Amino acid sequence: MRWVVALVFSLILVATAQAGASGTALRVATDEWPPYEYTVNGKIEGVSVAILKAVLDSMGVEIASLSVYPWSRAVTMTEAGRTDVVFSGAHIRSREETLWYPQTPLVTSQWVVFVRAADKERLRFESWADMTKGRLGVVRGYRYDDDFDLFYKRHLDFEVVNENRHNFLKLVSGRVDYVVADHRNGLFLLRVMGLEDEVHVYADRPIQETRYYAMFSKRTIGQDFVARFDAALRAFQDSERYRRLVRIAMNFPRFDAVGP
Repeated sequence: MRWVVALVFSLILVATAQAGASGTALRVATDEWPPYEYTVNGKIEGVSVAILKAVLDSMGVEIASLSVYPWSRAVTMTEAGRTDVVFSGAHIRSREETLWYPQTPLVTSQWVVFVRAADKERLRFESWADMTKGRLGVVRGYRYDDDFDLFYKRHLDFEVVNENRHNFLKLVSGRVDYVVADHRNGLFLLRVMGLEDEVHVYADRPIQETRYYAMFSKRTIGQDFVARFDAALRAFQDSERYRRLVRIAMNFPRFDAVGP
């Protein structure tokens, strides 16, 4: 009798794993990471949201649910199979055991350095070594770049906060001198906080390029589905609509209004 129960359970798991490949609606998880994904009047919007929806729509795949969680929880839920997809995340090797990564990212960006506009001459940024002249603000749990992470932990005076909003407040108040942040996310936050004129960004000297992916649960999604998603995403990236979405990402409009 036990082997019958085990067989039935195994068949259920196989059927679940093939759900994505057969076009069954997906349970999607994300976090608050503007302008990639964020909540406006109870609706989840953003450039990554719009890209993901467009790609799945082109595949004939519906979204059963789209929910916001703290990032670590969203990842854990997807690894456990409680959700099928989580985005937008960097490619981390240790997650490959539990999550499928497409070859193609949803979008690319850069980690860049921000300083007070009033001090941009005194705190010029040409190389990492220049940051020894002040104090760096970083976010707890963020991975910027392997080499840079090692450098700042060994050589820089730094302070850790829970989110970049706090870092920018500390920057303009003089409590830190440098902030490393995602370029788009940093500019978005500064605009919302009304601090654009008080902060200078060294956009032409990125710490590192970063790629943000949709990641799929190996417990519920088959590899063939991920391959189809990757092909559909690459095709969408060749479209003018994709280029417009990325181009207007700094302006945080309603992305569902961009049009076909």
